[in-house]
Amino acid sequence: VKANADNVVSFQQNAQLKGLQYLSPLIDAAVNKQTLEIEYISSGGKKHTHILHPYYVKQYNNRWFLYGLDDEEERIKNLAFDRIQSVTNADKPFRKNTFVDFNTYFDNVLGVTVPYNVNEAVITIELKFTPNRFEYVKTKPLHKSQTIVSEENCVISITVCPTRELEQQLF
Repeated sequence: VKANADNVVSFQQNAQLKGLQYLSPLIDAAVNKQTLEIEYISSGGKKHTHILHPYYVKQYNNRWFLYGLDDEEERIKNLAFDRIQSVTNADKPFRKNTFVDFNTYFDNVLGVTVPYNVNEAVITIELKFTPNRFEYVKTKPLHKSQTIVSEENCVISITVCPTRELEQQLF
């Protein structure tokens, strides 16, 4: 490594990001198959304790999320790091992930929210843009399913599950 090397790469960061101190412990818990007890505050301000079998960590839109099996709800749940209040090891046997393949889990969504019955909710959405915006959307697709329906009318289509993240991106 050169002592006077210029900085030539950067990644988007959120200087006010809360919960980043959990990144390493949560990854370790997933790798080491350690069930966790997580104190959490929802976006609505409700406090809840989750017994979670951690499987996967994902970054999206400058935030980090933990995915795992929620013991009480018996489904895959995602928890935003910035809403986590505390993490401790739970005294419960770890349940292996036999529920989802995270290589394809997000294929039908934009963002981090995957509805429980995602395959039933997938629809094709056509979007029309102004010519200037259309050129931008062509070079920076909204989703990997994006196809051009009409160049002259500036219409694309995406095949996704409608989510809040999709609505936010469109607005």
